Amino acid sequence: MFKIVYVLTDNENLKYYNELMISLLSTRKHMPERPVCVLVDPTTYAILQKNNAEIFDLAEVLPIDVPSDLTQAEKSRYIKVTCRQWIRGDMLFIDTDTVICRPFPDKVSDKPLGFVLDGHALLTEASISFINATVSLNRQLGIEITRDAYYNSGVMWVADCDITKAFFAAWEETWQETRQKGRLVDQPSFNFTISRFEEHVDTLDGIWNVQ
Repeated sequence: MFKIVYVLTDNENLKYYNELMISLLSTRKHMPERPVCVLVDPTTYAILQKNNAEIFDLAEVLPIDVPSDLTQAEKSRYIKVTCRQWIRGDMLFIDTDTVICRPFPDKVSDKPLGFVLDGHALLTEASISFINATVSLNRQLGIEITRDAYYNSGVMWVADCDITKAFFAAWEETWQETRQKGRLVDQPSFNFTISRFEEHVDTLDGIWNVQ
């Protein structure tokens, strides 16, 4: 049975924790037995313990060592782009701003990686404003888009194999390069990395990540 994985970094106001709990409670409503792991930085873990957070009753909470010089937002991205190395077994990564509407099947895809198109359309089918914004953001980071399929990183099917470990290692490297340019977004580096692993990527039905 594959594991659902979230990433949480937060402070004392618990804004993102509350957002995550909506998603997690919807997961537990439909799939009470599904393994769930929440990856957190040490600061967030300490805050959750201090507040006796309900999350400990609903999921495994795993603190991850992160570089000390990262901001809260950078910690979140860092854990996300390295999540493959912290989890054993197949997984479905899900962003915290989600609501689960029905139980998941036993398997998401036969391919090692699976993602939903950003905006639910190929770039040639998207609006001009969407295309311009996407192309502009990528060019600011020195990335040229070479494929019509541009994926969203909010939900990611990731099998446990050498291919996905190589994918995430490459994604982390590219994300670190874009971070040095002052941008924390992960989708340009994500899609650049996908271009190197296209044969292993399945385009999932939009129902997996309704945007």
